[in-house]
This record gives sequence, structure tokens and C-alpha cells, in this order.
Amino acid sequence: MSNITDQVVEVYTAGLVTATLADSTGTDDSLTVALGSAKADTAAAQTVTDLNVGVGLETLNLSSNGMKATVVGVSAGVAKTLGAISGDTALTTLNITGSSDLVISDHGTDNTKLATIDASAFTGNLTLSDTVASLAQTITTGAGNDSITMGANLTSADVIDMGANTVTALGTMGKDTITADVANRGIAAIDYKYSI
Repeated sequence: MSNITDQVVEVYTAGLVTATLADSTGTDDSLTVALGSAKADTAAAQTVTDLNVGVGLETLNLSSNGMKATVVGVSAGVAKTLGAISGDTALTTLNITGSSDLVISDHGTDNTKLATIDASAFTGNLTLSDTVASLAQTITTGAGNDSITMGANLTSADVIDMGANTVTALGTMGKDTITADVANRGIAAIDYKYSI
């Protein structure tokens, strides 16, 4: 898909999806991609292998909806998986909204300037399986039980707010998880806060 102006790009399940703007020469270009599902497939695991947003895009607005939701005490929801986001050095902001669980496996490899990930309005469970090396990142998640893998990329310059928690499908207290290697990273401790 190319020559996009203000249209919303809807994607259900796919391999490589290329979605590029008609004009990305500005300094505040944005693209909106809606991850969804056909009604008959909401309970099936679905994957988009790679979302390539081209060059020159500063902001990607990504939503995830339409998948089977968690039923507390009965069953877990079904997640949508996005294998990779491929932008370039222009992409600085990723906004995530919606309510369906979402796994993003690789958002760091092709996006060396992606400093801000804002999922504060996202109510599903969010999994970010990597981060951008050598970049101070501000990552905010929402009301789901979220997981972020920082690896050796976590430094004292990063700001991470894991938001609130919902209960799990089995009715137990939810939790957020950060996985990081803090050895020799100049971090003496990780400060955190929580509320019940």
C-alpha cells in the first residue's frame, strides 16, 4: 500500500505489509494502522510478520482490536503478534491503543531513534520483546498485564511506567514484568511503585 494520505490501514493477518505515505518529507508525518480480525477468526492466534512503514515517518499510531478477550476466571484472551516494525531513523514515536492483547517481537532493529512508546490508553496485555540500543527511551503501558524485555539496553536514562494492572484470566492479581540485565549498566537499583 502506498500513496496513503489520511486513510487508516487495516490489517488482519499477513506476511510483510508495506504501508507508505504519499508524502513523508515533513517533520511530523504520521500513519495509522489498525490490527484487527475477521469475526470468525477471533479465537485463532494471528500474526503479521513485518510492518514496513517506509522512510521519513515520524509517528506510527497502532491499534489492536477484535481478538478474543480475556474472560476473568474462565479463559485468557488471544493475542495478535506483530513480528517486526520496520521504519528508519525518522520514526521517533509509537502510540498503541485498543483492547486486544498484542505482542511486538522486534521494534528496535530498524528504528534507531524510536524514543517514545506510549501505550497508556491500551487496555490489553502488551508484550514488547526488545528495545532500542543506545537510546534513552520513554515507555508507558496501560491497564493490562504488560511485559517489556530490555536486555542490556536498560540505563538510568530510560523512563518506564508500566501503568495499572487488571486481574488475570484466572482471577488472580495481575502483574507487569520488566526483564533486564543491569550488570555494569550504571544502575544501582530499579525504583518502582505500585498500587493495589
